[in-house]
Amino acid sequence: MGDVGWDGDEIVAFRMHLPSKIAYHNAGPGNPRRGNILVWEQPLAARLKGEPLTLDTRVETASILYRTLSLFGITFLIVAVAVRAAPVVGDTARRESRSRLGAGRYAERRRRPPAACEARPAPLAAALLAV
Repeated sequence: MGDVGWDGDEIVAFRMHLPSKIAYHNAGPGNPRRGNILVWEQPLAARLKGEPLTLDTRVETASILYRTLSLFGITFLIVAVAVRAAPVVGDTARRESRSRLGAGRYAERRRRPPAACEARPAPLAAALLAV
């Protein structure tokens, strides 16, 4: 390789993104990093001499993706049950309010229009009828 300005103090790094929880690794302190990333580093001079770098790791069999999908699935089921139960809860509350008010008073209250909506002749119509 031609002269590219390297002096041998550079670092060669191997980075592995693992899909499962890490049970064991020999990557050194500061590992695993964010997102189950392991990094093995070796000086460039040692790498050019051919010194071996042993990458050793053991992971659990269940993947993080499986756990995440399971969590989303359970959340979806809980939401579906809650949405399905909402009409039942609303109906129960409506029945309870009827029983507290009494069936007759509840029905009367629902049929009677509010005072603001009562039928009154419009001023123009009243003027035309008066003529």
